[in-house]
Amino acid sequence: MSTESKPMNLEELLQLMVKRGASDLHLAVGSPPTFRIDGRLTPVSKDLLRPQDTQMMLEPLLNDMQKMNLLKNKEFDTAYSVRGLSRFRISIFFQRGTLGASIRIMPPRPLTLDELGLPAQLKKTLALNSGLIIIAGPSGSGKTTTLASMIDFINEHRSCLIISIEEPIEFLHRNKQSIICQREVGPDTNSILSALQSALRQAPDVVVVSDLRDENIINECISIANAGVLVMANLRTSGVFPAINHIIDSFPEDKRDKTRALLTACLQGVFSQTLVAKAKARGRIVAMEYILPSAKIKRCLREGDMINFEKLIDKEPDTKSQAAALRDLCNKKVITREEAIANAYNPTELERIIDRAY
Repeated sequence: MSTESKPMNLEELLQLMVKRGASDLHLAVGSPPTFRIDGRLTPVSKDLLRPQDTQMMLEPLLNDMQKMNLLKNKEFDTAYSVRGLSRFRISIFFQRGTLGASIRIMPPRPLTLDELGLPAQLKKTLALNSGLIIIAGPSGSGKTTTLASMIDFINEHRSCLIISIEEPIEFLHRNKQSIICQREVGPDTNSILSALQSALRQAPDVVVVSDLRDENIINECISIANAGVLVMANLRTSGVFPAINHIIDSFPEDKRDKTRALLTACLQGVFSQTLVAKAKARGRIVAMEYILPSAKIKRCLREGDMINFEKLIDKEPDTKSQAAALRDLCNKKVITREEAIANAYNPTELERIIDRAY
């Protein structure tokens, strides 16, 4: 809102969002419009949003069918483009009986893997013809941006048919060496699961899934990966070890041994990312934990020996723990010691690791 307490329209807020370098805009009745800048919430003004303000901002984004879905499900995700500005992912929901939203800016093009500072091991997996690659991390950790960069890398370097199943479509890809078919849940397919069930009939080289949300989707992805297709998927969990456990635990106990065997046969890499604030510049950088499964790691996974599986990170080739990733960024002065410890899975352990380096 402006100093005259007149509500800004949504496009004005989005323009200001881009100008100030915010990653997100949060709209909630009873609070001012609020940006997230370098991971921290920053109110746009002191003026509080009223129910009619959020309704006027958000309702014009939806067609009649989408409004019906919002009323039925009480939440709706969509994408929105402002010509000459950017593309935005918008999650609209009800809170206390009023409309609210979280809006995330999407870069005008996918950033390259090098621009994101991602490890060479990730690039290495993108040359593979089959298998499963998992990108893990909590909400807001940049998984979608990483996945879009992976698609763009393959598009630049390989001749493939890429089928991307998204909810909603966030980055718009242009065909380069590859053909990219972006299927959005709602307009193009009824669900992620139904799109996966028909995917092999479309003869893809690469299948991309925006969310490994349940047993059925995970099962289809493992089956497709074992059928000779490269599958890349996002998973909302923090850490390589928890990601593997999440996949196995999604299945009933009597199916877990079979799932471990099938997952071992196709798993090519697990990458878990954490966004941390830079020390001397605006913006955030990815600290990435990862494994490219060695023979020892695969044996532990197949046998369900998750204690020794976890111990092999940092000891086997092509593995790195989150603690090691944060330590390296701290040693290079890219992030502060305090920022590293605040974002660590195990702050006490990381504190010891960093102090040993000095």
